[in-house]
Amino acid sequence: MHRLILIGFLAGAVIAAEPNAAREWFLMVAKEQGMSDRGAEGLLKIIEQIDTEGFSADNMPSVPEVDALVAKLRPQIVEKATAMMCKKDGPRVPAVLDIMHQRAVEYMESQKTK
Repeated sequence: MHRLILIGFLAGAVIAAEPNAAREWFLMVAKEQGMSDRGAEGLLKIIEQIDTEGFSADNMPSVPEVDALVAKLRPQIVEKATAMMCKKDGPRVPAVLDIMHQRAVEYMESQKTK
């Protein structure tokens, strides 16, 4: 299975078996928030490099674990992304991360009911 960025910003945890669809979804969300193509790709690369702390498709984190991981990793992602991005994209990073996290939680909640 491919390693997949946390779509929904689980900071690297795998939540789907289709990495290309997940990647496109992430880029779409970033662009919806006004990020440039280059900024969205840069943020994706930063998130893809984050340690997943053992989470994978076979070892899905719980919502509280996701919240804890996001709280821990978010500051370093924002700092790193903001430092490397242009003035237009940098300020959009927190909003993109918030949306991704919220959608990840929604995805995980929907999986519980299946």
